[in-house]
Amino acid sequence: MDNTDPFDSFHAEYDIWFDENTEVFLAELDLLKNVCASETPKLEIGVGTGRFALPLGIEYGLEPSSNMAQYALRRGICTVRGYAGDIPFADGSFGAVYMITVLCFIENPMKALEEVRRVLSERGCLIIGFVDKDSGLGQKYLAKKEKSRFYRNAHFYSADEVIEMLGKFGFTGISISGISDEAFGSGYYFTVIKAEK
Repeated sequence: MDNTDPFDSFHAEYDIWFDENTEVFLAELDLLKNVCASETPKLEIGVGTGRFALPLGIEYGLEPSSNMAQYALRRGICTVRGYAGDIPFADGSFGAVYMITVLCFIENPMKALEEVRRVLSERGCLIIGFVDKDSGLGQKYLAKKEKSRFYRNAHFYSADEVIEMLGKFGFTGISISGISDEAFGSGYYFTVIKAEK
C-alpha cells in the first residue's frame, strides 16, 4: 500500500500549498508544459487534488486518497480510486501517463512502472516530475523528512536512479530537464524525465 494517510488527513493543507507557493507551482507547471505529451488520452498517477492535471489537459486521474480525489473530481478530472501498482485500466489505454511528485510515495516503484508500461499505448509517453534527492532541495527534504507529515515515509530518488528504473522496463528516448535555483545549490531542484514506451 502506498503512503496515503497524511494526504487523506491533511488534504486541505496540501491543496492550499499551491495557492501559498504560486511562484514555485507555476515554474514547475511551465516546465511540465514544455515537455507535455501531445498523445492522448492522458492519465496522471497520484492526481492528488488535480492542481497539475487541469492546466496540463490531463483527462484522467488515479488517486488512492478519497479526500484528495474529491478535489480532482470537482476540478473536472475523471478520477478513479486506486494504486499505482494495480492500475484499473486496460492495456494500451493511454497515450501519455504522468507521475508528478508521486514516485517518492509509491511503495513499489518497479511494480508501478511495470503497470504504467502496460497501460501505455505503443510509443506512448511517460513523464515523471520529482525532487531529485541529490539536489540542494532534495538534501533539505531528506534532512527534515522525519518532521514532515507528508515526507516522513517518502523515498526520494536521484535522476540516475529513475533513469535506471526506466531502462529496466525498456523505456527509450529518455530526456531530462529541470529547474535549477541557486538558493538550493547545484543541480535541478525539480526534475522532469520524459520517456517513450
